[in-house]
Amino acid sequence: HTTSETTVNDNLTVTGDLTVAGTSPSTGWTWISKTTAADVSSVDFSTCFGSLDMYCIRVNKFESATDNVYIMMRFETGGSFLDSGSLYSNEGYGYSTDNANGDQIYIFDGVSDSDPSAFSLWLLRPSDDSDSTYCYWAGMSDRQGTSPNIFRWGGAGMLLTAGAVTGVQFFCHSGNVAAFEGSVYGLENS
Repeated sequence: HTTSETTVNDNLTVTGDLTVAGTSPSTGWTWISKTTAADVSSVDFSTCFGSLDMYCIRVNKFESATDNVYIMMRFETGGSFLDSGSLYSNEGYGYSTDNANGDQIYIFDGVSDSDPSAFSLWLLRPSDDSDSTYCYWAGMSDRQGTSPNIFRWGGAGMLLTAGAVTGVQFFCHSGNVAAFEGSVYGLENS
């Protein structure tokens, strides 16, 4: 042990809050937050985006409470999730659905209750209020009771109006989100 550094040779366990002083790395992905939820109408990553170049939301678990529903998404600007008018456009592949000029983005078409889905969604320059915000995603679902069981899907979408995006909301087009686990990561400005 020296006065400016401590070396831990084995596992480090922290049972309370941990504050790290000093300068953060200037490049690379940084973990921002984790969200878990059960039996909710939507999962909101609200006011979690700042001035970084790119964000990634890694959803490790998404299960719907209702059979054969879409996984949907909306952006938050100015403290509200945008949910009316022709605000979004997206195009998908696999089991994602195309949507031109709608009031939400279709992430995946046909998730069933108790069938786990996982995906990553990347947002490009959400803090740029002079341009549209773009996103793209890739994911998979385990459609239990069907063959083949694994379905891959993905797509890209955009907010059709300029405005800084501060959050993302995930929901099912019908029924609740039965189980959700996901984390947000940010990529430092380069």
